[in-house]
Amino acid sequence: MRIHAVQQEAGIPCSRSWRTIRVCLVGLLFLPISQTSWTSTSYSVMTGSDSVYGPGSSVGNIKLPSTLKTRYKQPESYHPNLRFWFTPDSFESTSTADGTAVGTWTNVANICYNGHPSSSECTTAKIAAGDNMAVEALMQSDAAQKPVYKREVLNRRGVVRFTRNNTDGTQGQFLQMETTSSSGTAGFTTNPFTSNSNSYTIFLVARTVQATSDTGDHGILNLAMGTGDATEQGLRLVKPSVTCVSGSGLSTLSCTGTACTKCNSGAYTNLGQLGVKFGSTPTEDENSCNSTCHSSGGCDISSPPSACLSLLGPTGVQFLQDPEQWRIITLRADSGTLEGFIDGFHSSSQPPLSVTGETAASVAQ
Repeated sequence: MRIHAVQQEAGIPCSRSWRTIRVCLVGLLFLPISQTSWTSTSYSVMTGSDSVYGPGSSVGNIKLPSTLKTRYKQPESYHPNLRFWFTPDSFESTSTADGTAVGTWTNVANICYNGHPSSSECTTAKIAAGDNMAVEALMQSDAAQKPVYKREVLNRRGVVRFTRNNTDGTQGQFLQMETTSSSGTAGFTTNPFTSNSNSYTIFLVARTVQATSDTGDHGILNLAMGTGDATEQGLRLVKPSVTCVSGSGLSTLSCTGTACTKCNSGAYTNLGQLGVKFGSTPTEDENSCNSTCHSSGGCDISSPPSACLSLLGPTGVQFLQDPEQWRIITLRADSGTLEGFIDGFHSSSQPPLSVTGETAASVAQ
């Protein structure tokens, strides 16, 4: 599992190396459950009047940041089905300096404490140390591939910023899930996917920014069958680069060929919309209208063809989802179905990101 959880700005877009999971975001929540299992006998998804905040341990280094102890306004950190929660608050609570390279992004979900909801994973040793129920860690040991923490970028909150190392996105910075913080081994010690029949829900806040010379996909998130898996089985969330009819990029941007962030009127050959691949085959939900715009000699982004709009959700509420703006993205996998919602948009009809009829891949990394 790899994450590029970050803000990206002009000239520093997300990369697309897919050995495991990558994300570009401000924060990520991961619940290994389907929509049928949101509640428990102990906790609701959001904190409430009966929430308990463990004090942490003087010998441990994992504590719930004080900014997350606001009832009714935060997810419930101790919810038994909340497996991972990566938030910039974990950097801010330790006064991490602006521009610091990130080798570890601390998980603040299910920190063990005296009285923690019963779990075989919250051992006596973990309670004493104030450690997480989950032993996995989001890591990067290679200095050249570490993203950086940036302070006060969005609503006065920090972000983790990932940078491409080349224009086609085949190399770049990333964080990957490892079995423990010291193992150096990609994957899970206790795989939350297989134990829940590959049903899970992921929330993330992400932004990508394309440079004028960028090509290919901007990787945001990847759940894979295993490290080095080239079959793209699992779940991938990407933002393809905008492309133009050759030589039709805006003259003020000094673009060459088909690569450009903005095109002349009627000259877009790729609209640069969020897309997913999902399943063991896998199936792609491609929303950038690449084939239609190419075959028609270019599309007008201010008035896309109906064939393009139909990719973006139910009739009457379709609009381009500009990934260069901050987006709240929800991905809900349940067996062979994936639904993706952007900025809280829900409908009984097809959601903006949708794959059905697939065979769920057994995610290993």
